[in-house]
Amino acid sequence: MAWFFNKKERPTAGPQLYPVTCEAVVSAIRAKGGDVHIDDAGFATTDVDGISVIIADSDNCVMLSVLTTADARIDDSPCDADRWVTAFNVNCIGPVMFTTTQPIDGHNATIVHADYRILGSPFALTEEQLTAEVVFGVNAVTEAIRGYIEGFDVGQSPWD
Repeated sequence: MAWFFNKKERPTAGPQLYPVTCEAVVSAIRAKGGDVHIDDAGFATTDVDGISVIIADSDNCVMLSVLTTADARIDDSPCDADRWVTAFNVNCIGPVMFTTTQPIDGHNATIVHADYRILGSPFALTEEQLTAEVVFGVNAVTEAIRGYIEGFDVGQSPWD
């Protein structure tokens, strides 16, 4: 059995899909005019208004991540980083925020993280979809950390 199509009915191949990789994210940032630094260890970072965004491959996603110490707030008002992060995650739409404790200069410091993940393998995106995800993710993590540093009121923690 043979299929015959005239030119109007011929099926098209569809949009070009690209795998979500660190290299594809770096290319999307550069295509939008962003500068990306890749260090000797292979870590990629881009700077947005003084905030460094880390770009890292994971098993099934590319992660855009920003972190700061909990004491990096501009105002001197006391802030419970864990409660602020919980309130952010409950009340805001955006990246996932969390805290960790890391040894810095001989003492344990609380680190505030903002992460945005773009699903990778087995998924693929068009160039426009990838660019939109990257732009949203980079803006989301930088604004989330900026909100923490500048003391943005994200509402009350549900446990207050």
